[in-house]
Amino acid sequence: MPPGNSANAVEYRFLIDKLDGSPPFVVPTAWIAPTLIGSLIKNITPLHPWLPPVRTEEFWLNNPGAPNNVMPDADGWIKAPRIWDNRVDIGAGMFLPTMDGQYTSLLYLDSTKLVNLSFDLNLPAPPHKAGDTLSPSDRFPGPDKVFRIIAEWRDQSAIVPNPNPVAQNILQKINIWNGSFTYLRHPHWNASNGAHVGVNMIDVLEVEVTDTGCGKVNNLVTLEYSCYHPYIASITGRIEGPTTPGIPISFTITPNALTHEASGSMPFDFTGKPNCAYLAKVATHYRLTTGYGRNDRGDLWDEDYLAFCKG
Repeated sequence: MPPGNSANAVEYRFLIDKLDGSPPFVVPTAWIAPTLIGSLIKNITPLHPWLPPVRTEEFWLNNPGAPNNVMPDADGWIKAPRIWDNRVDIGAGMFLPTMDGQYTSLLYLDSTKLVNLSFDLNLPAPPHKAGDTLSPSDRFPGPDKVFRIIAEWRDQSAIVPNPNPVAQNILQKINIWNGSFTYLRHPHWNASNGAHVGVNMIDVLEVEVTDTGCGKVNNLVTLEYSCYHPYIASITGRIEGPTTPGIPISFTITPNALTHEASGSMPFDFTGKPNCAYLAKVATHYRLTTGYGRNDRGDLWDEDYLAFCKG
C-alpha cells in the first residue's frame, strides 16, 4: 500500500481459488470485514499553541459508517487512497498506510463465508457423555478445506478498459477451519450446554453413578474424558487439592493420530490422600493459526473441570 503522495495510483484485489477445478473468483464485498488500511494525517491550526498541529483519522476499507472509507468496485478492485494536500485547515491531509506508526492490513477476509461447520453431540438422543467414543457423524470427515489466495495489483489508468498489466502474487495454499461442537458437560454437577471450539469434556465415574454430583469417592478415582478436534495438538490434565505429597497430579493424554480423538478413562489411586475436596481439569489445545503463526489465544483451546470429594 503506497502513501498518498505516491507518483502512481494503484489498485489491488484478492481472488480465491477453491482448488476444485473451478476458476478463481474475486472476494465479494460482503466477505470483507471492515479493515483498517491506514490513517489520514491532517495539518490543522491548533486551538492552543501547546496542542499538536496535526490530527490523525482512521482510514477504512468496507466500513461505510467511517468518515474515511474505501469500497471495492464492481470487479473487486480497491483503489489505494491518493490523498496529498498539506494546506492548513482546508487541506485534506495525507494518507499513510500506517496507524500510530504500525503497518495496517490490506483486507480482512471473513473466512466463515468459505467454511462454517457445526456438530451437535446432543443429537440424536441420548447426549454424548464423557468417556464415550464420538460417532462418525460427530467428527469432521475431511478432506481438509484447502484454498489458495491470489493477490493482484496494477496501476490505475484513465483508459477503459484498463490496459495496464496485472501483477500477481499467488500465496501458499491455506487450510481454513471454522467449526463448533455443541455438547452437554457433566449434567449432575455444574452442568453446561453450549458450543465450543472442540470437544473437551470430563467426568468422574464414582461421582457420576450417584447422579447427584454430591457423592463422595474412596480410594479409586476414575476420570472419564472425551477430547476431539480435527486439528488437535495436545491434551493436558491436572488434579488439584490440599497441600500433601503427590498433589497436584499432572498428566497428559495422547490422542489417536488417525481419528484425532482421545476418549476413555484413567484411574487414579487416592489411597492415603486426605479426605478433602479436589478439582480435576483437562485442557485440549488445537493447531490453529492467525495466518502469521501459531495462535494461542484463550478461544483456541478448551478446558473442562469437575470438583469431587473424598470422604
